[in-house]
Amino acid sequence: MDRTDPLRTPARYLLMKSRLRFLFSHVVVVVLVSVALMILLRHECPVLENRPIKKTVSEFASNVSIDTRPRIAVDLFRPRVQTDATIQIFVVSAQTHRLRRNVIRSTFGTSKSHIIFAVGAFICEIPQRCRHEFMCLRIATECDDDLSRIRTLSNNLEREHHRHKDLLAVACRDEYRDLHEKIALTFRWLLENTRSRWFVKVDDDVYLNPKLIVHSIAHHAATVSNTTPMIIGGIARNWGVHRSGKNLELRYPPSTYPTFAIGCRGYVMNRIVLQYFYDNTSLFYYMNEDTGFGIWISEASFSHPVRFVHEHRMRCDGMCTKNSITTGHNMNEIAMRTCHEKHTR
Repeated sequence: MDRTDPLRTPARYLLMKSRLRFLFSHVVVVVLVSVALMILLRHECPVLENRPIKKTVSEFASNVSIDTRPRIAVDLFRPRVQTDATIQIFVVSAQTHRLRRNVIRSTFGTSKSHIIFAVGAFICEIPQRCRHEFMCLRIATECDDDLSRIRTLSNNLEREHHRHKDLLAVACRDEYRDLHEKIALTFRWLLENTRSRWFVKVDDDVYLNPKLIVHSIAHHAATVSNTTPMIIGGIARNWGVHRSGKNLELRYPPSTYPTFAIGCRGYVMNRIVLQYFYDNTSLFYYMNEDTGFGIWISEASFSHPVRFVHEHRMRCDGMCTKNSITTGHNMNEIAMRTCHEKHTR
């Protein structure tokens, strides 16, 4: 019987060596990819490490750090508003969305509609091709800060505001991940500077029929007392929390969201709801606007339960009909004008 050690046979030895080298290289790749994903996730959202999830949202929130690095800012524009208007409409926009705002001004956003546009005052100095899609975070090192673009953008915003007097620039970053802060600061400004009883929020890629929203508010307001907090919109209940993608949420530990109004449909709230945000200046900012708004409402202590009203005519499927109060989202200029023509025939 051949007692030769098989590992000392040249062919078998080389085969074993190549297999070990192949296995080692794959282990190294897996480790490097894991480390890269951990670093990327930490940049995407600073979450707790090696700690159990807290039992309450407030305990969880108090341990999460928020990036507050300053950005280059435009002037804090203040719009001209009719302070005694019963209903105030505000459109959440972005600094670079001038064409969208112009389409709204020429369609449903007439002076009689009492519409203002809310933007963040802080400008991201990192060029778009070198930054994160949803936040002012550098992901490439070969790009210099685009200061000429910033100057041009700032000048354009100043000229636009002087012409229309309808821009509200609040002290936050103009980024997708900071929409919640933009909304909260807009709430505070509206409460301080108007006596309106109802407030309508839409995005700048949504068409709104002001007459229909007025009728809807009047109808639903008649069903409750003046002291009942009310939210009207496309109401979502028991939706699961997204842990990846555009709607990523890592700052809220439960697996389902509390009841909230879907942002792309627009929503309406009465002054009682806004008063809560004014009285609570230390709100924790979650990663998404509409779901974060719902979390805030669930944590609020109102004297009466919040009345959520599902308005099926506030749509987010892009289907514009004459009965639609809102039509969204991702409506381009042509779609907005076509929808306006349909509503004004």
